[in-house]
Amino acid sequence: MSRPVLVAAAVLAMSILVGACGGNAAPSRERSGVPNTSGSTVADRQVDHNGHDIAFASQMIRLLSEVRDLAKLVPSGSADPKVRTIAARIMRSANPDIQQLMAWLGGWGVDYTGLSIGHTELIRKLEQSEQAQFDRTWADLTIERYQAMISLAETELDKGIHSELRRFARRVVDLRRADIAEIQSVR
Repeated sequence: MSRPVLVAAAVLAMSILVGACGGNAAPSRERSGVPNTSGSTVADRQVDHNGHDIAFASQMIRLLSEVRDLAKLVPSGSADPKVRTIAARIMRSANPDIQQLMAWLGGWGVDYTGLSIGHTELIRKLEQSEQAQFDRTWADLTIERYQAMISLAETELDKGIHSELRRFARRVVDLRRADIAEIQSVR
């Protein structure tokens, strides 16, 4: 099965799981073990995020980390100045986005440790590509991740409720589509 199909299946499975687990309700202070000191009941408080928001932020951290780490290999693996320029921009932009996503998750009491690790096999695939194939392999791997980001962002726009995260998702769709077109031009 191709990587985009697997990602789409994972997004669908996550959507079903989140929906089945009451994904439209935010974790309450009572359920999270943090006492409710505001004097309001759970029903009185406005819900500002749901399970779809959490799933989107979590998966975006993983994908952004993978794209960033792939881009880190470009200076030693590619001689193409266009590829190097794109990779440098990816490295500059990924960390602030990852930090923002982690801030949202942390603010919601979600443990995000470990989301940005575990893609050594992916890195090894790029490292082991022949010099002549490096740029194409990097482009293919990066485009796959950008397509997955767009799919996740579209689901967030459809089902997420956190307004800032939805703006982030809109930006992901717009920027990643443009990035894909640019990367395809250097394949």
